[in-house]
Amino acid sequence: MEDLVPIWGTHPVEEFLKARPDSVHGISALPSFGKKAHQARLLDLASSRGIEISRVKVFPAGSVLPEAVHQGVVALVSPVWKSDLNSILSSGQTQKQTTVVACDQITDPRNLGAILRSVAALAPGGFVLLQKRGSAQVNGTVIKASAGLAVHVRVCTVSNLVRALKILKDGHFWVFGLHPGADKALWDADISGNSVMVLGSEGTGLRKLVRQTCDIMLRIPSCRPVDSLNVSAAATVFLYEALRQDRKGKSAGFGDSHAKGV
Repeated sequence: MEDLVPIWGTHPVEEFLKARPDSVHGISALPSFGKKAHQARLLDLASSRGIEISRVKVFPAGSVLPEAVHQGVVALVSPVWKSDLNSILSSGQTQKQTTVVACDQITDPRNLGAILRSVAALAPGGFVLLQKRGSAQVNGTVIKASAGLAVHVRVCTVSNLVRALKILKDGHFWVFGLHPGADKALWDADISGNSVMVLGSEGTGLRKLVRQTCDIMLRIPSCRPVDSLNVSAAATVFLYEALRQDRKGKSAGFGDSHAKGV
């Protein structure tokens, strides 16, 4: 069995209970938890799924970060979000419109959680790429920031992001990098079909080799004095535009040629 991950907060725990009760391996709750109606519903839901509920005065050491807003409840879950990139591509688990978010050393877990929440909301069938080193990984803080919606998103952790992007390009994905200094505006690009959005780190943006691997660099136009958006906000804008273009039927996709869209 893979190492279990502690998650906390009413919404995250409830979301896992609803979407993947098989992944929940026990719940700990403070003595006062359950007095409010929404807390009682969560406990009833857990009981109906046959999940053990332990009453504790203090959560076990290491299960919850000191600054965490746990709201009185913690669960241990299997990392059901973990996926393998090659398995996804070889098994045909991509659709006509699959949007991938590639995170190039995004280190703030709250930003990563917000990105996962946007992927769950706006990119059905999409998934997220993370690099093993130099990047935030999915943990309780990330899941709390996603309001538990990380349970609906596949996350592929890769050792080399550039190599992963090239694999996606070979699989007929277009790779777009977001940069505030890019010449082409997001709304002037055809990002329908299978696409990858590459987001740079909060401090330095995209690394040089990652940027060179992208097919097209795009910017999100903004009004002065704002030059750029927070990375999670930028992800949401891109995902919404990709979904809008797909629903509008602007294009059937990029096909096999990497000449289109430049």
